[in-house]
Amino acid sequence: MDVLECIKTRRSIRKFLDVPVEWEKVTQIVDAARCAPSAGNLQNWKFIVVLNEDKRKSIAEACVHQLWMGKAPVHIIVCAEPERAKRFYGIRGERLYTIQNCGAAIENALLTAHSIGLAACWVGAFDEDMVKMMVQAKKTGLKLDGPYPALLIQGDDELGALAEVHSKLYQASVNIYASTGVTDSKGNYGYLVYVRPEDHNRAAKALGI
Repeated sequence: MDVLECIKTRRSIRKFLDVPVEWEKVTQIVDAARCAPSAGNLQNWKFIVVLNEDKRKSIAEACVHQLWMGKAPVHIIVCAEPERAKRFYGIRGERLYTIQNCGAAIENALLTAHSIGLAACWVGAFDEDMVKMMVQAKKTGLKLDGPYPALLIQGDDELGALAEVHSKLYQASVNIYASTGVTDSKGNYGYLVYVRPEDHNRAAKALGI
């Protein structure tokens, strides 16, 4: 398949077969993404390959409940490192060049997947706080998987702060199944609150998140 044919025939696919993808093909896609152009050749990105089914389902939930994603046998997460571009190019590097760099890497990955006979889709809609929470939880060994989604609320460690959160959810008729305080060891504090999936949007609205 030549380049123009690959570009013109690529499509965003949202239905997938329950078939593992050969690791050789996965690495081929990631390597193609790595070869994308970037401002100053900074390559200020990281690629995370997710194969575990439970983790893929959690990611699908974090991507505003796009549950079809969980059926894809491989997720490749592209993480930006804007602070690296900011050091060289200031605010323009942080807010523009970083996005352009990652976008180029993603397009390389999509075209390569298509060229070797794999379907793929670029997903850009996700709850950033929820994804960050999942990453931090993994680093600390905290298990967030379970039957109910969690809300992460930024707060403080003052006495009664969590009670205020409970009160707001009670007034919104939201049932809480579990809650706990969390910290990132840098002085930032917050709360994890687990609610029913059908109550998630109402809880978020009640808490202003």
